[in-house]
Amino acid sequence: MREVMMSTGEVAEKMHVSVRALQYYDRIGLLAPSARSAGGRRRYSGQDMVKLHQILSLKYLGFTLEEIRARLTGLQTPEEVLAALEAQREAVQAERARLDEALAAIARLQQEIRDMAQVDWEKYAAIITLLRMENEAFWVVKCLGKKLLHHVAEHIGQVQSEEIYYLWQQLCDEADALVAEGCAPEDARAQALAARWWDMVMRFTGGDMSMLGELVAFDQDKSAWDAACREKQQRIDDFIGQALGVYIASQGIDVPELG
Repeated sequence: MREVMMSTGEVAEKMHVSVRALQYYDRIGLLAPSARSAGGRRRYSGQDMVKLHQILSLKYLGFTLEEIRARLTGLQTPEEVLAALEAQREAVQAERARLDEALAAIARLQQEIRDMAQVDWEKYAAIITLLRMENEAFWVVKCLGKKLLHHVAEHIGQVQSEEIYYLWQQLCDEADALVAEGCAPEDARAQALAARWWDMVMRFTGGDMSMLGELVAFDQDKSAWDAACREKQQRIDDFIGQALGVYIASQGIDVPELG
């Protein structure tokens, strides 16, 4: 049987797309009609409709027309059609996963806002950034004072913040082990740890000694900390404080009162 061809208007109505869009797709070579009438009018085949459906689907998913052009296949054989549909299915799945992640991030942000019980857009923005990174350190943000928050945003950045966080956790684990062993703050192992801890503090502050008081305030109020981090830090606070005191004195470092 001879295939029924459709006009531009018929395709536009059937596919819920404007006539101008179809004309534009033809002009840029994205979707050329399979035939022309005797008067030169565009005539679209069923295969054209399949291709248009793919274009519109990929466009809906956020692909640019150039990206769509690169993804389109000839659609001449069942294998090519199946490959095109498979690519489209994968794109839809990826978009669905992205939307699921966005919904989860919104739900977690809602919970953080409930916990904070105040409007603080600067902290909200920082939490959203960390949530998008799937960063387990996002709880730290709501515990930071304004000065520390500005410092992190302006001088440290996302990647370095994450690195420092995991370094902090590593040093806390090592300190916890030394405390469990009954290691003295003056012990060589404790002093080696204190040196690394001080290097971490200097990396975080950029050498700005005025930030030390902010860090002390962060450490003193652990009410909003992650429970596991809070318990560990409480076990090592005295040990780290004493070890740092010995280290700072031995190095002749001039610092303000740490509290």
